[in-house]
Amino acid sequence: MCQRVGPEEPLREVAPPFSLKCATSLLIFLALLLALQSTAAERRQHALRRTRGKHRELENSRLKERQEYNTSAGFETEENLGTSRLFVTYKNLQGKENAINVALAVHQEFKNSSLIVVDVDRDGANALRLDVNVESMEKDNVWEEMGYLDRYVDADEARRLMNYKTTYAENIPYGIVQAQGDQVVAGPHSAKVCLVDTGADAGHPDLDKNRMTGMDRKSRDRDILKWSYDFRGHGTHVAGTVGATCGNDKGVCGMGRGTVETVITRGLNNQGRAFESDVIEAIEQCVTAGAKVISLSLGGPKMSNQMHKLFDTLHDDHGIVTFAAAGNIGQFVAFYPAAHAKVISVTANDAKTKVWKNSNFGPWIELSAAGDKVLSTTVRNGKEYTYAEYSGTSMATPHCAAAAGLLMSHFPECSNNQIRYALAYTAWDTKKDGCDDTLGYGIIQVKDAYNFLSKYKCRDANWGQKVTTDSRCSTIDEEPSRTQSFRVIG
Repeated sequence: MCQRVGPEEPLREVAPPFSLKCATSLLIFLALLLALQSTAAERRQHALRRTRGKHRELENSRLKERQEYNTSAGFETEENLGTSRLFVTYKNLQGKENAINVALAVHQEFKNSSLIVVDVDRDGANALRLDVNVESMEKDNVWEEMGYLDRYVDADEARRLMNYKTTYAENIPYGIVQAQGDQVVAGPHSAKVCLVDTGADAGHPDLDKNRMTGMDRKSRDRDILKWSYDFRGHGTHVAGTVGATCGNDKGVCGMGRGTVETVITRGLNNQGRAFESDVIEAIEQCVTAGAKVISLSLGGPKMSNQMHKLFDTLHDDHGIVTFAAAGNIGQFVAFYPAAHAKVISVTANDAKTKVWKNSNFGPWIELSAAGDKVLSTTVRNGKEYTYAEYSGTSMATPHCAAAAGLLMSHFPECSNNQIRYALAYTAWDTKKDGCDDTLGYGIIQVKDAYNFLSKYKCRDANWGQKVTTDSRCSTIDEEPSRTQSFRVIG
């Protein structure tokens, strides 16, 4: 047997090599990190699913509200009734007859084109789709006003504004001053501005009946939509921005100090909505009335080919300058007809010349004007004349339309492209960073545009000849000679 020699030594634990110990710790750390990341990812997914669920509930609620509103307002849609309102282009009279035969209702038969507007169910739509006598068919989209009421003036303010004898009664809204609309009056030539809206109450004491004309239109239910009656008040507000009388010691003052000629047509119904085909009829009335400028404080996210063709015709064949509201959802979203290349897209700014918080933005934005809490004429419940503050790109649009009307009344030899050029060239670039997606070229300056056209004549000009593309920062094509020093810095 072997015996231990010497004192007994305690057993010692041999440490593993350093590299092995580090590797073990690293593996443990990575495992914990993965576990934490997995838990965080699960939490994010849960939160995302919960957020999407809330958004889905909100959208479903909005859809339900919209469907209920559509039904109550007389707008039957495919979602709630299984029907659609369609533009139908027919090749021959047989095609027209076939469209009428399958229609649940016939709304418009356009005299100068092979076009009819009908309500059809799914079977009717399929029949038309297969009909060799039908050229094409497409959805007749719903558009709506692009402005909303902030507040009616209170009783004391209303009495002050409506009282002839009050020393400080008349109010010049900030948007008129921003756009230099208090520095120019209409010239000797007729240049009518047509407002396609909810009507304009010609009885309002601050609107000059002698400078307002209009045309009634039949609704889809064959009711007469009178141009001089405005149940909603939106159109009367727009009309006041264009043409409210100045110098009468009361109320508000419009662009051009109330000297702009206006034509009123009923593109929108009493709820502030319409189908595209209704707007087409109202625009055609503008053309019939001899309008040089059309103001559209309305729109939507979709536009038919029929509308595209119409705006091409207005621009190319009639030389009309058309303005439209850019939209009010505060996102990078194209709204029509403003996003059409031959329509001038107008966004809104506030009293501090900053872009209005709810204005849409994108490369289609071209000009800006006041659209935040704009004071103007209106009518309450279709019978009470008063004043109110409205907000929206709806409110900005008539500032620009009136400016174009003022310029054309002084310079009838200028083309629609040249008027557009002058407004873009002289716009107030408040951000001093050039044309951009928020304010376009900037806030309109009608006096500066007037000075520009006085100095650089339209006849035989090399500028303002090119049709603007989808990017509105292409409006200024050529630099007129000697204009580098003309630019106005606000």
